[in-house]
Amino acid sequence: MPAVRDFRSYPYKPVRIDRCGRNIGSKVYWKLYAIENTMRVVIHSILTVQVGPNWWGVAVDPKTVTKATRFRSSYANKPKNANPGTSDIYPRRSGENRPMRVG
Repeated sequence: MPAVRDFRSYPYKPVRIDRCGRNIGSKVYWKLYAIENTMRVVIHSILTVQVGPNWWGVAVDPKTVTKATRFRSSYANKPKNANPGTSDIYPRRSGENRPMRVG
């Protein structure tokens, strides 16, 4: 494993940042992607058993449901990398980690 270096002490060079970004993308991103999708499957499975097949409308804030519906239809019109999932839990943007409604 290569030594960890503090980039703050190096002069700014876009080629170095590009190389570092490619390295992180190839070694880390796929793992985060796998973890994220596994968590979605686990959450969907647990809530389907605990709340029922319509858990999304019961457990999620109505504003989040509306945003997810809009995002899904927008993405379906212009897909980038893959088709959106069929469950409502899938079409969320990162950073939108709102708490779920209870009751």
